[in-house]
Amino acid sequence: MTAHILLIGDSHGDFRFLGTALEYAASLGIDTAVQLGDFGIWPGPKGQHFLDSVSLRTIDSGVTLYAMTGNHDDQDQIARFEATPDPDGFVTLRPALRWIPRAHRWTWQGVRFGALGGAFSIDYRFRAAGIDLWPGAEEVHPSDVDRLGTAPLDVLLTHDAPQGAQPPSMFSLPFPDEQAARRSRDLLLEAVAFTTPRLVIHGHWHLRNQSTLNLHAVDHPIQVEGLAADVTPLLPGWGVLDLTTLAFTATPRR
Repeated sequence: MTAHILLIGDSHGDFRFLGTALEYAASLGIDTAVQLGDFGIWPGPKGQHFLDSVSLRTIDSGVTLYAMTGNHDDQDQIARFEATPDPDGFVTLRPALRWIPRAHRWTWQGVRFGALGGAFSIDYRFRAAGIDLWPGAEEVHPSDVDRLGTAPLDVLLTHDAPQGAQPPSMFSLPFPDEQAARRSRDLLLEAVAFTTPRLVIHGHWHLRNQSTLNLHAVDHPIQVEGLAADVTPLLPGWGVLDLTTLAFTATPRR
């Protein structure tokens, strides 16, 4: 593995977006990329075709892609393949295409990573259960936080932003929806407080944002970086993480 990895925001099954990100990683000599949820795990042939196509692109680029669950990924399908992980705890979906289960921990070049996907779908009124909505399964749950544990991490990768991190202000939600969304974000904040990472990187909000969490029980500031998505093409949808310094640099689209 190289000393840098690429982090990618929501792709929503957008092959062109992912392909451009992988090409960018390859141009820098980066051999590993991580996508932060709302990847494109969808029911039916369309979802399988997307996985096949992404795998071919990863092989061609020489970049292994890891992806994790968002709220718009098929939670039924994910539950089936997460039940049989590889010996290292990841799941191989296709050649050079791997899945990061919820609450998984691993180490790359001495950097302690954790992943905690999921979020509440604020657009649930426009979606259909079992097709592009999985209520009750897509949110963050207390059991996810328990499984992630309390051992320290250096980097926590999430789909949603932890509560207290500044989300984009363009979203004005009805009070019940705001409360439902906050439940997942509160649980992510618990995970941050337990694991005390230096850096949290997330997607979900489709906009680029940065903030700092200063928690009473944590003796260092926690940097929170949010990435844009395929649907916001003028904003940085990916960025480079230096595994030596933990410096994160969001990258404008080409």
